[in-house]
Amino acid sequence: MLKRIMGIVLIIGIMVTGLVTVSADGNPALTLETTIASQNSSGASALDMCISEKYAFVNYGDWIEVYDIQTTPKAPVYLTNIQVPTGRTDNCAYMDLYQIEVYGNYLFVECHSKDLNYISEHYIAIFDVSTIAKDQVLTVVARTQDVGNGNEKDQLVFCVNNDVLVVAQYRKPGGFYFFDVSSATINSAMESGTKLQYNKHVDTTTAGCASGELVGYVYGTCCLDGNYFYYTIGSKTRLAVCVADVSGDGFNIIGTYNISEYSTAVSTATSAKAIDVVGNHLYVATCRTAGAVLSYEENGETKTKNEKNGLYIFDVSATKSTGTAATPVAPALLSTTLPGGTINDNSRIEGMAINGDYAYLWGSGNTSSMKRMFMYDISDKTAPVLMDDTREDGLTTSPGAFHSIALKGSQVYSCAKTNGLLVHSVTGNEVTTPEILKGTVSLDYLENDNLKGQITVKNYSAEPYEGVLIIAYYEGNKLGDVKTKNVSVPAGSKAAVVTTDELAVSNGTRVKAMLWNGWTTLQPISMKEIVPVQ
Repeated sequence: MLKRIMGIVLIIGIMVTGLVTVSADGNPALTLETTIASQNSSGASALDMCISEKYAFVNYGDWIEVYDIQTTPKAPVYLTNIQVPTGRTDNCAYMDLYQIEVYGNYLFVECHSKDLNYISEHYIAIFDVSTIAKDQVLTVVARTQDVGNGNEKDQLVFCVNNDVLVVAQYRKPGGFYFFDVSSATINSAMESGTKLQYNKHVDTTTAGCASGELVGYVYGTCCLDGNYFYYTIGSKTRLAVCVADVSGDGFNIIGTYNISEYSTAVSTATSAKAIDVVGNHLYVATCRTAGAVLSYEENGETKTKNEKNGLYIFDVSATKSTGTAATPVAPALLSTTLPGGTINDNSRIEGMAINGDYAYLWGSGNTSSMKRMFMYDISDKTAPVLMDDTREDGLTTSPGAFHSIALKGSQVYSCAKTNGLLVHSVTGNEVTTPEILKGTVSLDYLENDNLKGQITVKNYSAEPYEGVLIIAYYEGNKLGDVKTKNVSVPAGSKAAVVTTDELAVSNGTRVKAMLWNGWTTLQPISMKEIVPVQ
């Protein structure tokens, strides 16, 4: 440790007169790094994407392309593709694929038959993606039993978390199917060659929702967090979000909020495309198609207006703490953010990702104002603020696609219709200049002749930032009393506060405070000079 401190003192001595500030505080910027079209020349549309720690997966309906995002995060390299055979030899030799999602070491893929004249199949296929080699042929390691109604082509939607897979059929009633997808269960199915069987089936037509409504005309909109399950239901007259307690064998709806409720049916369905929950906050991105007109009461008069698509943020703490099946408590709406476009020009929000204090939305539709990605500061859940968007990218979107967004490090991965895999970087100031704040009294507050206070750091990355705070006093080029402290900044932090211990100085006329990116590389992120009051 003594050698390390001596090295630091030497480095600081060199840098004291040469470097004052490395980076300046500012807002983030979304920069398009690359677009990677499909390796197949058939012109298929990208429908969905997801990532694991090492790989990105892009779904083109008949196949899924796999890219290496670990070696070169800004320029992924194509490795292989995935298909799910039907066992037939005609033009329906492979299943149609819809939603995809990575959980742990496994890729979950929605599969459904493309030929209505053939016995319809609807199930979730599972691939092991812990290690993937170039040109490797990946095969299904396990699959669920068939879920759904008879000879229907409609897709399944699903979510997976806490070793539980929840599946429902798009547009059709029939309830939710719960599967155990722990590694032990998947391995057991692999060894026995059997299909995963659901261990709980909930018929939502009798579970508190309006008759016949499950996820009708709503897709990709369910998520699981511990004992609570969140999903949207929709029709041509209603769009609502439900919260259910699914602990044990139960399924009790403990809160419902009507995002939209029309007095008469609209020409096309109302819907939502993405849903997520972080802590006690629920996020829903709406994706209504053209023709939805909202009727509402104002001063005793019935009025109508074109309803816009946007991000809805709810507080579900009261729903979880006091809501029951007998006395449901509606989630509290905190804010509605409308990125742009109205329902009549067919604009939609078709993708969403939450990263700490920041939200990313994928805009889609017929207007240039919506074919882009939006980044919002959601540190204040009641008043999100737009940070940046990608209008200049000129991307081509595909109605009906998921346009899922996934974050890793400073990269934002998504997909667009003909552009394929997209890679954006969050640039500008991933970790901004820390400030030596007032502490308990003032910037120059001394306690027992030692400076105390705190620093604030912004981290736009999807990964925690680990660094080293170094403070020393100096007179001229003479340094002394070097103190260090490891700091950790959570992912997606707008203003992470690190309170310092007693770090400096009993002598000297000035104090140098520095944040470095770690012990191994020792690259300075920022510096700040303070003149303490003696």
